[in-house]
Amino acid sequence: MDIWHAIGDQLRHPRGVGGRIIGHAMRWANDQPTRLAVDALSPRPCDHVLDVGCGPGHAVALLARRVPSGRIVGIDRSETMIAQARAATVSLAGQGGVELMMADFDALPFPPESFDGILASNVIYFWQDPARMTARLRRLLRPNGRLAIYATAESSMRAWKFAQTDTHRWIDLSMLKATLLAGGFTPDHIDIRQVRLRGGVDGLIAVANAG
Repeated sequence: MDIWHAIGDQLRHPRGVGGRIIGHAMRWANDQPTRLAVDALSPRPCDHVLDVGCGPGHAVALLARRVPSGRIVGIDRSETMIAQARAATVSLAGQGGVELMMADFDALPFPPESFDGILASNVIYFWQDPARMTARLRRLLRPNGRLAIYATAESSMRAWKFAQTDTHRWIDLSMLKATLLAGGFTPDHIDIRQVRLRGGVDGLIAVANAG
């Protein structure tokens, strides 16, 4: 395993010392897209919000400040990331009903219509079946609930040696739209926009309403 594949594998599933280093790097590198994704979700003060693939907890902390009387649940399949998320949100204990847990993306432990909003930032690359996962998330949304997805666009990701197809799924606008449609969202309830981040990175932000 070369160094670039090793980094990509740690991004896909952080663990051990390397995973802890990756977690701190992700928090810094993903600050701008995380904030854009939270803004796109536009949570209300009383919302129940799920952060899928919460990583080191940056989005959870941002959401908790915007949802002071609701509930924020962050899930990740990495024990290393949940530990970092807990450390990042320790000062928010009791604020926004913050809850963090390990969970498999294929077996989310929530009943239908549990959430007003779902955030999935920088995680779609690692879903085994994006359409099926999207359908799973849609079932968790309450009527008129919103799913916000951020993904770095394929046009930028192709240049990153640590984000090749052996560890990451490349996403473009048409693929993201097709995924949301296959997941049960209707065309008139899907909004996707392209964004340009610092360093010239191209990103995609999608917001889909459950209707």
